[in-house]
Amino acid sequence: MDQKNIDEAIRYSNQVNKIVRKNATFYGLIMGGVSVAITFIIYFVDYHLFLNPSIGIVQLVSYLILGVLVVYTTRKKLGNAIIFKDAFTSYFLAGFIASVISVIASILLFNLIAPEIQGPLKEASLEYSLKMMDSLNLPDTERNALIEQAKNANPYTVTEFLKSLGTTLIGHAMFGALLALIFRNRQTI
Repeated sequence: MDQKNIDEAIRYSNQVNKIVRKNATFYGLIMGGVSVAITFIIYFVDYHLFLNPSIGIVQLVSYLILGVLVVYTTRKKLGNAIIFKDAFTSYFLAGFIASVISVIASILLFNLIAPEIQGPLKEASLEYSLKMMDSLNLPDTERNALIEQAKNANPYTVTEFLKSLGTTLIGHAMFGALLALIFRNRQTI
């Protein structure tokens, strides 16, 4: 390969990376904005909705739709030619940005803006857990151990939010790999 071809390949690679980063950042900000909007709407409407599984499903579906959209639009902007790495990077970077924004907003809400809602949410969560345990007919010893564990847990600390971020990023990596497999050009690996 001569120097001209090498320079051309480098320029093309830089152009692809720029498109991937720009698209991922755009959609990551949208995903993060949606997450923050949902969080604060719940807070202003009724903060007990944080415990409603339907809200979590709505948030998950919005992430999935926007995730597919980020990879799809990145592929379109690359002239319908996308390799696994670029498809994965576009989704994972968007998910990373969105997750960091969401965690920062949650830390601010639960620890600075309205720390007083932690107690009532923990109590409501414990009640929900008790109902679940009763429906599962757990032995008393196991039930009591789970109750004690739930009483001592505080899911609203900065540490717990950061642990949640780690778990979320693992989920983004898995979903990003799946999307990359689906959207990549078939003749490339």
